[in-house]
Amino acid sequence: GEFMKRKFEVVGIDLVDIFLKECKKKYSRAKFFKMNAKQLKFPSAYFDAVWALGVLLHINKKDIPKTLR
Repeated sequence: GEFMKRKFEVVGIDLVDIFLKECKKKYSRAKFFKMNAKQLKFPSAYFDAVWALGVLLHINKKDIPKTLR
């Protein structure tokens, strides 16, 4: 939605296949990958910004700083 309306390039990740499938159907212009937030496979400085919704609550509190880096 909103990010694509504003012409942002949208990239989403998830570990749940059905979530990825539904997102790909709903947002065909975005890119989606099956990936763990703690082990991202993107080059350094790939993103200008990150919006994490419902992600950090699944990560051990001590691992959050490393995950965000």
